[in-house]
Amino acid sequence: MAKDQSYLPKRPDQKAPTTHHWKDTAFAKDYPAVFSLLALAFIDGEDRKGATITLFADEGRLKFAIHDRHTEQSLFGTLDGPQDLWQSLEGYVLAHPDDWREKRDAGLQRRKA
Repeated sequence: MAKDQSYLPKRPDQKAPTTHHWKDTAFAKDYPAVFSLLALAFIDGEDRKGATITLFADEGRLKFAIHDRHTEQSLFGTLDGPQDLWQSLEGYVLAHPDDWREKRDAGLQRRKA
């Protein structure tokens, strides 16, 4: 079960946090979910670490990992390609709210099929 991601963009009728590490209002307007993950600096009365994004190519596919350092959760996905990168990431984050994975202990191994 994914932890609360309530700091992600709110509907217009909801109050949203406003303190950010970045001051890029154009990026924030175009990609509010990605902006909140990367740049939100303060939430629910406490400091918040921004997320990290890793992009990598694997077998001809562009893949990404977003690690939310605030909730210690990660989201993984595959994009069609590098074109419209930010728009694709924004769409994926919003379309997959339940796909965030909890951090695993380093000693745990995947089960073999």
